[in-house]
Amino acid sequence: PPPSANDLGCIPDALKSSADNAVPSLESLGFTPEEIRTLEHPDSRGVLAFKGGEAAGIERVEEYIWRNDCLKEYFETRNGMIGPDYST
Repeated sequence: PPPSANDLGCIPDALKSSADNAVPSLESLGFTPEEIRTLEHPDSRGVLAFKGGEAAGIERVEEYIWRNDCLKEYFETRNGMIGPDYST
């Protein structure tokens, strides 16, 4: 039978609740406070302010495919590189 939603079988039980598996802080990775402040504000030269996470990803897919209907023009715009709807 397929695994349940709570057990995908890829993470050993011993590691599931270990504090050693926590996402490291930027400080623990060696970033200075100044570098962290820079990372918290998007670069004004960027076309898109990318947001991470599943919810942001789903929102972007829904916007690109359904609300903006960009797939119908994908072949013509795929190499445009400027703007949020010109490149997947």
